[in-house]
Amino acid sequence: MRTDRTFVCTHCRVRSWPVRRCPACGETTSLVDLEQHPDAIARGPRVPTSEPPSGAALTTMLGGAGLLGSVIALGIGAIAISEVGFFVSIPLMVIGAARMKNAPDSPPGDLRYRVLESPIVRARAERVVHTGSVKARGMLRAPLSGRECVAWRLWGEGPYGAIDDAMAVPFAVAIGGGEPDVEVDAAIATIDLPAPERDPEPLPRVDETLARWLLARGVHRPESLRVREAIVEPGALVEVAASARTETKADGYRGARTRDVLADLPGSPLIVRCPPPVLARPSASNA
Repeated sequence: MRTDRTFVCTHCRVRSWPVRRCPACGETTSLVDLEQHPDAIARGPRVPTSEPPSGAALTTMLGGAGLLGSVIALGIGAIAISEVGFFVSIPLMVIGAARMKNAPDSPPGDLRYRVLESPIVRARAERVVHTGSVKARGMLRAPLSGRECVAWRLWGEGPYGAIDDAMAVPFAVAIGGGEPDVEVDAAIATIDLPAPERDPEPLPRVDETLARWLLARGVHRPESLRVREAIVEPGALVEVAASARTETKADGYRGARTRDVLADLPGSPLIVRCPPPVLARPSASNA
């Protein structure tokens, strides 16, 4: 649901927003920016040197140790012990070598990536929540429906794991009641929309921009993708939660004016969602 989850950790197999350290495992050397290196998502996880040897490697090591012991026994004249050692160690080495040859290059387990949720909100973050109707400042075209919108969220299953990502542009929220519009810098945001209840569909069109966007999420062949989509259109009712960022803009020849813009800040993610339904209060006659 976040608009910029293009970083992968090839160690613990998660995909996240740009960070210096993996939010899941803390790794730094395994982090890759798929916008710069899209093919890196196919890397197998790094195996730490501190891990115990596999069963095949252990079998081969035992066979080698037995073979060495047999040679030593033969050298000191312990022929009977040497024969037993050869009889046991050689089959162990053959079996271990065969298992290592047939073993996969990557460690066993699920090598697919999972997407992380939006960053958490720090307790000390100063946040505001506004609800109102969307006023467009720019427009996007949704990849599945082709409808014009200010934000869309896409669900699917790619070759390297689930896709749950979004794209958005800055927009405003009209509060009403004489209140000024609230500006929302949604270029980086968490678009928290519910999934539609329909079957996934193929993308009807993939332009160059969408192809690059998908490539940075591990999709090299968009024609094989099946997705679902939700959008935020102008006039839709939304709830926006974020911290305010102050901007100064020129006003006339010498003047300037400041305004608060809701934006994604460290420790305080910008979240755009559908507002919760308003429950009607029971009437006095039903009380």
